[in-house]
Amino acid sequence: MIEVGDTKNPDGPTLTVPNADWEHLLDQIVSDGTDFGRLHAVFLLDGGFTLTDTGIPNSPTLTYTKAEWDAFRAGVLAGELRGDNPRGVLVTA
Repeated sequence: MIEVGDTKNPDGPTLTVPNADWEHLLDQIVSDGTDFGRLHAVFLLDGGFTLTDTGIPNSPTLTYTKAEWDAFRAGVLAGELRGDNPRGVLVTA
């Protein structure tokens, strides 16, 4: 299982999803796909995005800024955030 959170709000809500669903999201980002599967990403007009787990009713929605999206996408393209125990890095914009 992968726990997804928001470094701006370390005590805030998180999404916990199976590794396969996380890997599917990362694969879609690498290929510029839009079939995010269980993790539903919505891109905002300001360049940020929201992320929701459609597999859980009333799942919280995490909101990220454009700078966070840019850093996240760069990490995904570099092959980070994969495997059974991915480690993100705190990024400040």
